[in-house]
Amino acid sequence: MSASLQPRICWLSTVGLLAASAAARFFVYPTTVSDYTAFFARWLAALAHAPGLSALATPFSNYPPLYLYLFKLVSAAPVNGLYGIKTLSLIFEVVIAAAAAWMIGKSAPRAYGRSELFLIFAVMLAVPTLLINGSLWGQVDSLYAAFVLLSLFGLVQKRPLAAAILYGVALSFKIQAIFFLPVFLGYLLRDIRRFAYVSIVPAVYVISIIPAWLAGAPLPYLLTVYLRQADQYSSLSLNSPSVFAFTQGLQISPLAQDLLSWAGIAVAATYAWYIAYRIMRLPLADAASWLYFTLLSVVAIPYFLPHMHERYFYLADMFSVIYAFYVPGQWYIPILVVLSSFIAYSAFLSQEVAWLATAYEYADVRHASLLMLLALLALVIRLPPPVHQLQPSRSPLGKQVAGEDPEFR
Repeated sequence: MSASLQPRICWLSTVGLLAASAAARFFVYPTTVSDYTAFFARWLAALAHAPGLSALATPFSNYPPLYLYLFKLVSAAPVNGLYGIKTLSLIFEVVIAAAAAWMIGKSAPRAYGRSELFLIFAVMLAVPTLLINGSLWGQVDSLYAAFVLLSLFGLVQKRPLAAAILYGVALSFKIQAIFFLPVFLGYLLRDIRRFAYVSIVPAVYVISIIPAWLAGAPLPYLLTVYLRQADQYSSLSLNSPSVFAFTQGLQISPLAQDLLSWAGIAVAATYAWYIAYRIMRLPLADAASWLYFTLLSVVAIPYFLPHMHERYFYLADMFSVIYAFYVPGQWYIPILVVLSSFIAYSAFLSQEVAWLATAYEYADVRHASLLMLLALLALVIRLPPPVHQLQPSRSPLGKQVAGEDPEFR
């Protein structure tokens, strides 16, 4: 392929992908599923019929206030509520695509030309599960995911203050941003002087709830939104491609369910600690290393945690595609991850969307779980060298250990 022809093919592919993803969104935008009618539509109505944020004085939603502020804007807009919610999600999908192309252009091991970066932008907008999540399902997971991605870019650019603020915003949108926490903590632990940045994360959440509190919402309620979410579902798996997918449909005693639940939490916590530890002890870490451990974290932790929904692998879908542009030959990772999530999505949406029912006819969440496990095993095989093989340097406490970047000296 000639050098003059390659950019032309990239531009044509970009236009084709953007047109295809735009057509797909146009096709699914009118689709209404039960999550919207049972939750979002009622929340929008409550916000629309009350002045300012006064509706928040009487809790009506299990979402944190930062989401509801945006829902208030949607309720006030002269558009159909369903289209407003889906457009809100689309806006942040565009942010994700732009941030991914920006980060890849700035920090990927190989140099990408302008035409290739625009193609990456188009690829991110065409990821099937990201498109289904917002434009078909009407979910808004793109909001917190966009800020997690921007936080990672802050770490890659060695801007921990910006990364901490952005991560605080992500966690203020949704608790699932916690899957990124081992990477964030591992970065800060590389120099104990920067560990104070961890306090910024809860501070951002506290700041985010102040308008709701001033509008009359009970402060204890605002501070415990995520605790109530944790108690909302008792099933070990809710169509999630996690290890607990194999328990769906089985008759399990409450005691056995509790034991399995705590076992999953213990494994996930151990994995989280291990990822933070490996990041702390890395030698000269580049952007590909940060992305690798981020992907490992957002795949492994929800895979072993109980009570996960199918949508909780949104970060895994997003980062797996970005990862493939950093590490040549790893194209099968996003295929495994996204296909796994697609099957899990279909398990829920097949009850309401006919063409997804056809897609789900030949698979179930156990197959999705096996695909996600294959992706996880493929990532684990690529772990960096053991700590004892690394050259010693200074630790956060000043002792000689492996794994410090020149920026921390």
